[in-house]
Amino acid sequence: MINNYQDFIELKDSVGNGNSETMEDCSAYELVQYIFRDCSSFYNEFRAINTKGNKDVIQIFHSTLEKELPFDELYELNKKGYDIYFGHATRKLEKGTKDAVYEVSVLPVDIDLHEGESKQALAKQLDKRIKETGLTPSVIVDSGNGFHLYFKLRKNIKIFADDDVQLVEGATRWLASMFGGDNITDINRVMRLPGFFNNKDPKNPKKCSIVSLNKSIQYDISDFGTISKPQTKITRIKLGELSDKIPPRFYELLESNPKLKQTWNGQRDDLSDQSASGYDMSL
Repeated sequence: MINNYQDFIELKDSVGNGNSETMEDCSAYELVQYIFRDCSSFYNEFRAINTKGNKDVIQIFHSTLEKELPFDELYELNKKGYDIYFGHATRKLEKGTKDAVYEVSVLPVDIDLHEGESKQALAKQLDKRIKETGLTPSVIVDSGNGFHLYFKLRKNIKIFADDDVQLVEGATRWLASMFGGDNITDINRVMRLPGFFNNKDPKNPKKCSIVSLNKSIQYDISDFGTISKPQTKITRIKLGELSDKIPPRFYELLESNPKLKQTWNGQRDDLSDQSASGYDMSL
C-alpha cells in the first residue's frame, strides 16, 4: 500500500501502461490527501471493524504531521477480514466521538444497494439525481455495495459550537435526501476507505475503489439546503385517579412466595440492612 507522498508519485508515474492494480494501490492515499490537504494539523481516524465473530473494533489515530500513513497495518487487518473505514472529519482528540471532531472539508453521502437492485441500476439513478439537482459530487467511490459521494467545501468548517455541528449535519441530511442516501449523517461518522476490500460478505469480498475524483468541483455550504434533526416527541398521558389500595392479586402473590412475604412483613434475618430502605430495596 502507498503510505507516503514519494511512493504515491512513483506509482502514479508508473501507471502509464494502464496498470489498474497500481491505481487501486493509490486510491486510499489519493482520497485522504485530497480531503485533508487544507486541514489543520490534528488527527485522522482510521477504523478497522471485524464484522465476524466478536465484532472487534480497532481505532488508529494518525497525526497529520506524520508523513507515513498506517495503510500497511490496515492492509494486514483487511486481509484478516476487517473492514476499513476513515473519519471524513479531523479529530482534535484521539476519540471517535462527536465532541472530538475539529474540522470538516467534505460532506459525505452513503448510497446503498437495495435488495435485488443492480449496481448498473443504481448508477443510472445516481446520474439522474446529479442532473436533477445540478450537483456533481467532487468524488464518487464504489463502496462494493453502493456508492459514496463526497462534496468538497471551498472553505473548511471548524467545529467550535453546537451551531457548527447543526450547520454541517443539516446540509449533509439535505444532500442525503437529494441523492437517496442513508440517514446516518453524524459529523463523526466513518466511511469505507477505497483501495481495500469490503468484507461484508466474506465469501464474496468486493474492492472499494474511486470511480471519479475532480479537484475542480467545490461548493460553499450555502449551496446546499438544510434539514434539521427530527426531535423526539414526548407524549404525556393522563392516568386519571390512582387508587391507594393494594389489589387482591398482590396478596395472592405473597401467599405463593414465602420469601416475598417475609420481606413484605419485615422478617428477613438474612438482610444486612434491616432499615426500611433496606427492605424497600430488596423488594
